[in-house]
Amino acid sequence: SGNPSVSGDTSALYPKLVSSIAQLFFRNSSDIFQLTGLPVSTSGSGHRFGIVTPWGLTFNFGYVENVSSSGTAVSFQVAYTTAVYSIICSLGESDNFVYVDNASVTTTGFTMFTAHNNRFAYFFAIGT
Repeated sequence: SGNPSVSGDTSALYPKLVSSIAQLFFRNSSDIFQLTGLPVSTSGSGHRFGIVTPWGLTFNFGYVENVSSSGTAVSFQVAYTTAVYSIICSLGESDNFVYVDNASVTTTGFTMFTAHNNRFAYFFAIGT
């Protein structure tokens, strides 16, 4: 199907087939954005992923093995061009906690810490 017509302050969220697969799109009076089916950049190990959206946001996510109490450097799969807005971490084990050193955050990565050594943790970062 085609793109719906919009004007003024109206917008539309709608499905559209791309290569015979339904994808989600957003349209306002000035532009059209595909919201799903975006290319994903993966690491060689398969633990880290990055998505660059056509509207300017970049998402990095994945998990880190063997996080230590002295800190473990984490590299983003896709570097941010402007800034990292937020990093959310979650521990993969219940007997521990995980945190990010705010001073360590750059457009290419950050340092993650746990209370005990050799733990694994998940992360999700958003920025531009």
